[in-house]
Amino acid sequence: NEDWLQQCTMMGMRVPEEQFAVKMKKPDTMPKFPKIKSTPVQSYESGSKFPAEHEIFDEIVLQVTDFQHNFNKYYSLEFHYGKIGNKEVFRIFSHYGRTDDLESNPKSGKKECRYFPNFSEAATGLRGVYEEKTSEKKGYKPILLVHSNIGSDVRIAKAKSKTTKKKEADPFSAAGGHGQKEKEEEEEEEPQSAVDFEPKSDSRLHPTIQIFVNYIFTEAAAALSSSIAAKITSRGIETPLGILNKEQVESGDK
Repeated sequence: NEDWLQQCTMMGMRVPEEQFAVKMKKPDTMPKFPKIKSTPVQSYESGSKFPAEHEIFDEIVLQVTDFQHNFNKYYSLEFHYGKIGNKEVFRIFSHYGRTDDLESNPKSGKKECRYFPNFSEAATGLRGVYEEKTSEKKGYKPILLVHSNIGSDVRIAKAKSKTTKKKEADPFSAAGGHGQKEKEEEEEEEPQSAVDFEPKSDSRLHPTIQIFVNYIFTEAAAALSSSIAAKITSRGIETPLGILNKEQVESGDK
């Protein structure tokens, strides 16, 4: 207190401090502090290593796109079942991240596991995550894929195995001339531009109609590739997540 120091200097002695004490006014009401919002956290027990060979009971792929806030995310869920000796084990496997990152690195994203003691609790856990992600707040929507590029190693391996078996099902054409491999390589060629396109003589369509159809297809493919990370091939509409199935493509018209 400056007044107290000045008085002590003038008097040449230490004066009592009480008369210079600052009296604080007691507040009428206590201040209100904002409530702190806590994020609910659920812990999971650490169990034994999950068996490498296990079954996938169910699998769901979710995606949300928001052009206004510039994000495009995916969330893949799998219901795993396996056995360690005579003991049944269950877990929910999730793989999530930004869809754009899959273009530069197909192995990107985060992978997590939730372990459960029995089938019923695992099913409840799967439903809980699904309902949370598809809620109005999160906004994720399920998508249907013929072939998936994301998820667990077992799921991706099974998808590749199905593709390989499909290719090997008919190694030679009925005519016996060209092998299936050569036929597939021809089908995988990129669509020609409308300028370079030459009508095929074996088509029943008039050459002018062929040119027009090719023009529409080329423009549609270019528009699709420029707006989203997708391309049209002989396998279908391929995205970083996988190949869309027929029902998913048809739902885009609704």
